[in-house]
Amino acid sequence: MKVKFSQSFIVFVIFGLIFVLGCSSDKPIVSESAGGSGYKIILASPGTELESGGSLTLSARVTDPDGNLVGNEDEAVLFSSNIGDIEFNESKADIKTGVATTIMTWEDSSDDEASEPSKPALITATYRGAFAQIQIMLISEDF
Repeated sequence: MKVKFSQSFIVFVIFGLIFVLGCSSDKPIVSESAGGSGYKIILASPGTELESGGSLTLSARVTDPDGNLVGNEDEAVLFSSNIGDIEFNESKADIKTGVATTIMTWEDSSDDEASEPSKPALITATYRGAFAQIQIMLISEDF
């Protein structure tokens, strides 16, 4: 069964979820919508920064080649990062009515001898060949 909602309604719902689920920085970030045919993903976060020990709830909106929201599928959205010590409570998140969510956490590895600097992380969501990326700044304890 395919579910159809207007684009404006979907964007409103995604931003509503982001703000309800909490913010760790001053503004939300949403990935660009990929062009071309096939499945599409839009990845959103309630903030652009993640402090050490904090968390962000990420949402990925998935549409099929016809632009319809993907229903509850057997395949999941895969969340990943270019930074090895970022964790996702569900690196493979199920799609519920077109949206998959996960909670991202990070702890810096600073110790008494060496401080880890703040650094950017590239977060990726993938599904059936489609992908979306956003950048989140990881804020170390010492910065």
